[in-house]
Amino acid sequence: MVIDQQDMGLVLGSRLRALVPVSEWDFRVIMVDQSWLTVSADFLYQVIRSDPMLSPNHYEDEVFDCDDFALALKTKMAFFAQNNKLQTPYAVGFMLTKKHAFNFCIEEGGSMALIDTQYDHRPPERDQTKFAEYLGLSVPGNTIQLIYV
Repeated sequence: MVIDQQDMGLVLGSRLRALVPVSEWDFRVIMVDQSWLTVSADFLYQVIRSDPMLSPNHYEDEVFDCDDFALALKTKMAFFAQNNKLQTPYAVGFMLTKKHAFNFCIEEGGSMALIDTQYDHRPPERDQTKFAEYLGLSVPGNTIQLIYV
């Protein structure tokens, strides 16, 4: 299913707006494409688990850490879309908090899943009521800095 920028804004807003100060939403959320193809978090989780580059063994503090894992998955899915001649990229984005980086995806029907790309033993989180916990937002000073899709 293809979703446009307006629908993406609605999905992100309904799932994450409570986690970002209202006055900061417009500059913390960046949507760079006009449309996206929904994608299953289960599929992305399998991509992570099967790609040697995304293996937790590649973790190196400050060199290839959480933000690099998140960007690598976003880039890998862009290449996958390009190589398969898709008309639009997959609905895969990344989110930066002050403490960690995560991927997220928009699935069929507009549901959202968070993915901790750096850890292959931590399954995706689809339950919106658990997003703050999954992102570690209860840690003092840890806030969402950027949502990019």
